[in-house]
Amino acid sequence: MRETGGRDGGSHGGHGRLHAPPGLPPFPPPHAPAVPGRRPDRVAAVTPRWGEPATPAVSTDDAVDDPVERQARGRACQLRDFYSHAGSYAAVNLFLFVLDVLTGSGWWFYWPLLGWGIGLASHAWSVYGVDAHFGDAWEERKVRELVGRRTAESSPVSGREARDEVARAVEEGTGRVAAVRAAALGIANPAVRDQVLRIGLAADRVLVVLAERPGDPATAREFLDRYLGPTETIVDRYARLTARGVAAAGPALAKVEGHDLPLLEAKLNELYEQLHRGDVIDLETASEMLEFDLSR
Repeated sequence: MRETGGRDGGSHGGHGRLHAPPGLPPFPPPHAPAVPGRRPDRVAAVTPRWGEPATPAVSTDDAVDDPVERQARGRACQLRDFYSHAGSYAAVNLFLFVLDVLTGSGWWFYWPLLGWGIGLASHAWSVYGVDAHFGDAWEERKVRELVGRRTAESSPVSGREARDEVARAVEEGTGRVAAVRAAALGIANPAVRDQVLRIGLAADRVLVVLAERPGDPATAREFLDRYLGPTETIVDRYARLTARGVAAAGPALAKVEGHDLPLLEAKLNELYEQLHRGDVIDLETASEMLEFDLSR
C-alpha cells in the first residue's frame, strides 16, 4: 500500500493540512481566520462544520446603526452603572454599620460612609445633573443653531426670499397649531384641555404678528423649532397616553400638567409681548413728541 505521508504531511500523524476524500469539500481550518482591522474580542466568528459554508464574522459595532438606539443604549448603560454603584454603597456601608455596632469600639462607620458618599454624589451628578441636560444632543442642537445663524449673517437673502420663507413658516405653524387643537379634543380632563386650547390661541397670536413681519424669517423659524415643535410633541404624547390609560406614565403626565403646559403658555405670551416691544417703544416716542409739540 502506498503511503499518503511525505514531506507535505499526510492524513495520519503529519504536520501538514488534512485532505478530504475525493468528491467532498475540503476540511475547515482549525480556527476561523482573523478579520483585518478588527479586535478579536469584538468579532463573533463561527467555525463551520465540515461541508457547510462559512458564516461571515459580524462585529458588534455594526449591529446597531441607528444613532437614536445607540444613544439610548449609552444612557441605559449609565443608569445601570449608577444603580449598581448605589447598591454596592448601601450594602457595604450597612455591613460596616453592623460591624461597628457589634465591635463596640467607637463610632467610625460614618467615615467611609461620607467619603464614598462624595463619590456617589459625583456619579449621580454626572448621570442626572448638568451632563444629562447638556450632553451630546444639546451640543448638536447648539452647533446647528450657531451654524445656521452664521450662515444667515454671511449670506443675506433678498426681500422676496425672506417673505416667501416667512409665509412658509407661518403656513407650517398654522398646521401645527391645528394639530395641537385636534389633540386637545381627545383630552378628557377639562382643565388640561382648556389650557391646551389657550396655548393654541397664544400660538395663533404669535403667528399673526410673524405674518406682519415678512422681513424676519429667522424669528419665524425659531418660533417653529423652539416653541411649536415641543408643544406639538408634548400635547400629542399626553393625549395619547391619557387616552390609553398607561399607569406607568402617571409621573410624566403629572409633570406635563403641573409644569410643561403652564410653562409653554407663559413663554408664548412672553414671546407675544417681546414681538410688540418695538411697537411699544415707537408709540412711547410718538407720544412724547406729540406732547412736546403741543406744549410749545
